Amino acid sequence: MKMKAIFLTKTTACVLTLWALAYFTGIYKPMSIDREKGVINGSGTSLQTTNNLPKRNQEHNSIDKRIWESFGWDKVPQNWVSSVIRRKQRLKDRCSARKTAPFNYLKKLNWILVDDKYKLILCTMLKAASRNWRNVYQILSGRQDPATVVFKGRKEYYTQLYSNDYKNNSMRLASYLKILVVRHPLERLVSAYKEQVLFRFLGPRVKTYINQQYKRNITLQKHISFSDFLQYIADNGPNNIHWALVEDFCKPCDVQYDVIVHHEDLTTDAPNVLRLLGAEHLIAQFPSSHRKIESYRNATLIQKYYSGIDRELLKKVWDIYKEEASFLGYKLDL
Repeated sequence: MKMKAIFLTKTTACVLTLWALAYFTGIYKPMSIDREKGVINGSGTSLQTTNNLPKRNQEHNSIDKRIWESFGWDKVPQNWVSSVIRRKQRLKDRCSARKTAPFNYLKKLNWILVDDKYKLILCTMLKAASRNWRNVYQILSGRQDPATVVFKGRKEYYTQLYSNDYKNNSMRLASYLKILVVRHPLERLVSAYKEQVLFRFLGPRVKTYINQQYKRNITLQKHISFSDFLQYIADNGPNNIHWALVEDFCKPCDVQYDVIVHHEDLTTDAPNVLRLLGAEHLIAQFPSSHRKIESYRNATLIQKYYSGIDRELLKKVWDIYKEEASFLGYKLDL
């Protein structure tokens, strides 16, 4: 009996020694450790719930950890992630010397939208497919049927960031995916000219100004020239929401957006944003434009409209937007 007890004691000690060796060398791991890593092992079967996020490297560190872990970065190409990081870092570098605005100032910005379901903060510049992006917002927030997209412009179809209290908005700004949609400023001016000046109510305002300030009579002209429109902007600055500065519209140095979408790369950026949000099943295709899409892009579009413009006038206009352009990675290619 005594011999049996000694044998059991030695056997138990041996087993405990082997277990300890296996544990500390990583051969054996308790269920709790595997569960923390997202792998659940059953008896005889394995249900994989592993998080497929790419391993964070030094480049990824510029994306806040909460944003990295909360959204679908594993669903988008890594070369696109690199592009997102470059755009974000460029903006961060330009903003580093600026003083952050107090939160009360952000309350005035009614163009910054928020959706709590998909944890989205969105600001899109006008003349940068803003109506299409607001359609996306309305679908995500449950205000539109994705099968029958009809733009709804009234305020009740949006939740503006400033409408929430300070405490909750601080949480949102820290943990929601913040999207900024931009476009080359000179392209935006072309779009504003074609849609708001030639065929809408802003035309008479520009005509009146040119008549009064330059002693001309263009009232009977069927169309305002692009040159006259640029002269109006050079003299009056970005005094309209359709050609406003991104700084005044979306406060990029204060909101610190996670993804900067370039309108010129819409076919790539838009689907990847939907994947990040986990909404690709809801919106299979980015909403089409309500207007005919301009077939020219970037340098070609700018060349078409600006090639005949007086260089001195163009310089005055570019001086208004050149800082914004550098923040966003745009250049004057003329």
